[in-house]
Amino acid sequence: MKARRHRKALTAETPFTYALLGNIDIHDNDLFNFTGVRECGAAGSYVGLQRIDETRRHHPPRRRSSYLHFQDPSSSYEAHVDAEDSLLTSSFFASVEDSAERVWLISQLGSAAAPSGRNFHTPVSPMYSSPLGVDDENASRWLDVQTSNRSLIIDVLSYFPVTQDTVEQCCYSDDMDRIVAHPNLGYFFFNLVCTPVGHDNEMDGPRAAKSVSQRRLEAAMNTQSSAFSSMSTSVSVIVFPNWIITVHEEPFHELDDLLRFIHMNCVSQSVTCNGRPRPVQRMTTPFIFSSLLQIVVGHQLDTVSMIRAVDMVGKLVFLPKHNEQHNDEVVERLTNVRRCFAGYAAELMRREHIVSVLLQPHMMNSFFTRCRVVRGQLEGVQSYLLRMCDEVSDCRDTVALTNWYHNVTVTWDVLERGNRALRQMVLFAELINILYPVITLQTIYAMNVPLPYSYEAEPPSTTLIPFLVILAIVMLCFVACLRILYVLRRRRHWSTRMLAE
Repeated sequence: MKARRHRKALTAETPFTYALLGNIDIHDNDLFNFTGVRECGAAGSYVGLQRIDETRRHHPPRRRSSYLHFQDPSSSYEAHVDAEDSLLTSSFFASVEDSAERVWLISQLGSAAAPSGRNFHTPVSPMYSSPLGVDDENASRWLDVQTSNRSLIIDVLSYFPVTQDTVEQCCYSDDMDRIVAHPNLGYFFFNLVCTPVGHDNEMDGPRAAKSVSQRRLEAAMNTQSSAFSSMSTSVSVIVFPNWIITVHEEPFHELDDLLRFIHMNCVSQSVTCNGRPRPVQRMTTPFIFSSLLQIVVGHQLDTVSMIRAVDMVGKLVFLPKHNEQHNDEVVERLTNVRRCFAGYAAELMRREHIVSVLLQPHMMNSFFTRCRVVRGQLEGVQSYLLRMCDEVSDCRDTVALTNWYHNVTVTWDVLERGNRALRQMVLFAELINILYPVITLQTIYAMNVPLPYSYEAEPPSTTLIPFLVILAIVMLCFVACLRILYVLRRRRHWSTRMLAE
């Protein structure tokens, strides 16, 4: 068992998780307005939050893709979009789950202005024509690039002061969370592992997609599928004071919730569940990344899935064993579940490292953690990660204890019902396990360095008694092995006590 770190009580709020989105409805027909016109008055009431009816939870509707309503790139900033335009023929609408190559630019000129967006369908860089109309130093811009074309990524990043390593990491991203700070150039680079958009979640209801960790854990309990078949989507994020660039090859589920979260806090003047007006938050680059980070962390895995996996493992182990095939199945599932928990713990440690780096004391004066809202989000994510680390450690210890009980049960069954040669082999293996600490102590005793390591004060010990003791133990083990091999070779009848009965 591993020792637990004693921490104070965690009172921070839970991050913006998928469980929260599974309990609310947003009455906007999954259409995000990024035309630059702020919704207010009666129009803001339809984005209010409401609890989902429990009777509809058992029969979720078919999953619908969310859409974004952008500005017209060829018109002015105050251009009016005709309401009679069709969703299929208009170029002002884009689907979040569209896998085609595109470049989105979402910007906010100031705290009083509403966020607006543009959709670029051509590989021409959006920097050639300024979509903002004016060049404001305080404006926040979010550039989302979805493509597998390396030349387009290099062309877009050539307009920013980034290093060649950052460009290569965006072009060839890996499935590992990391943070790279560049204080001289004034930006941060992040790599986050997100959930890809697949066709296996179409009937799960809106915003009910399972994360990669949850899919792997469920696959580990299924003997007909591999525990590590689920692929993930890597998202490269570059954060400047006024620019944030996200690069990915495929659409991912967390983008839908990120746009929904920004739409609720930065665009719409909505009301909360208790009827109070929601304060409008300015869309800054640190706020966008902190929102994305807490959504990704909250969607990684929940406590219910881990407890369910541990309970299923316990039911398999503590049920009576009927045949050898059942034992092999139990061992396979135990190995897969322990491997999943080990990978999940490694992911939690990497993400905890990202948050701890951002919350260092020397980072308090940085543009990233200067905002109180962003700092509060990061602290909530850190508390959530620490709590999940403790829960994962408890689950790993429980599965390890269950595995130990299964091994002891199988060993005792072999000793009770096995033949003579098999029982001798098992006892010899257990004898070797017992002799490990004895051999370790003899090796330490045989060292020619007297305690307390004052080797210059006294002459070295040259006695051969410890060496002879270890040699005698090794020879006894060797003779026992030869006897077991002789019995296995000369034995003709392999009947066991169970068969004799």
